[in-house]
Amino acid sequence: MRHYAHMFSLTMLLVGVGLSAGVLAGLFGIGGGLIIVPAVTFVLLGQGVPAQTALPTAIATSLGSMLLTSARAVWSHHQRIGFDSASVSRLAPGMLVGAAVGVWLTNHLPIIWVSATFAGLVTVVGLRLALAHSVTPTARSARPRGAAWATPLIGSASAMVGIGGGSLLVPYLMWNGYQSVQAVALASAMGWLLALMGVVMFAVIEPAALQAGPIVGVGVAGALSAPFGVALAHRLSSTRLRRLFGLVLLVVAFGMLWQIHTPP
Repeated sequence: MRHYAHMFSLTMLLVGVGLSAGVLAGLFGIGGGLIIVPAVTFVLLGQGVPAQTALPTAIATSLGSMLLTSARAVWSHHQRIGFDSASVSRLAPGMLVGAAVGVWLTNHLPIIWVSATFAGLVTVVGLRLALAHSVTPTARSARPRGAAWATPLIGSASAMVGIGGGSLLVPYLMWNGYQSVQAVALASAMGWLLALMGVVMFAVIEPAALQAGPIVGVGVAGALSAPFGVALAHRLSSTRLRRLFGLVLLVVAFGMLWQIHTPP
């Protein structure tokens, strides 16, 4: 009886994680990895799984669940504002290459190096957005300038830690003339492609990290809740969404710092 109660508690925890991740995916286009990775790592460590196994498994679970969560977010955004195929075609190649490199680095570099660098970068971006008094209108057209160098960096940094890419991609797009909602919608689409490449790479490099149960449980819950996040993204003003996103980025940074202190 105690075993079933324990399994039920774990299942409810993963469902709760998935629901939260789905809202964040729809609202900010980030895939929900900032919640999924620490939560799944915590669950695995509680079951006695070594940290060097728990963290890659949590990252793989985050990427796998994004295939469902981000897909639902992309569809919900598409129903409201359409699909910017021109921007997607310019962003996708670099994001895919970056995602492949990021997963490879996850399995070959000490995670403390990855987490520390990413946490510092996200903190700087988050503070800039959260403390901004207003969004300054830009005179230039919305197009992804510098995508050839920016997207591989964004894709690799995000895939290393199981995040959908919105943490860095949304600010990059906003600084290139995109409105907040447009940037979030594109980040959701790029998050799905990043997740796809990440899962393929894990299947080749470390297939044991792909656990079907957590991936499906978190992913289905996230897919159900993603439209609520999309609805919020379209109701909030650009300035408010920008500041709120900045605060979320600071949470992402703390999540990465939490990973740094995960015992080896």
